[in-house]
Amino acid sequence: MSVRAYRIKRIDYCQNESFNLWHNTKLTEFLQDEYGIFDNLNEGEGIFEIPTSILKKAVRQAKKLELEDWVVKQLQKDIEWGDIKNSGYVSYYCF
Repeated sequence: MSVRAYRIKRIDYCQNESFNLWHNTKLTEFLQDEYGIFDNLNEGEGIFEIPTSILKKAVRQAKKLELEDWVVKQLQKDIEWGDIKNSGYVSYYCF
């Protein structure tokens, strides 16, 4: 069985950022420890997916991860979208 790669012609992303890889360091460390998502990013830029189950866990630990209210609210919106529209995953484009 083969896996084919396709060139992306257009990326359509939300105007509101969900979090910042450099400023939300405890969240970034949590996501790396839980899911290893940053192993494939090039200098912190790229596209990756996170299961909503991991995001829900992060929201439950918001205080420990020192998440600002706006980050928690945006993650909750992302979770809702991922559960309804994207089969339990949220894709993020980092640049």
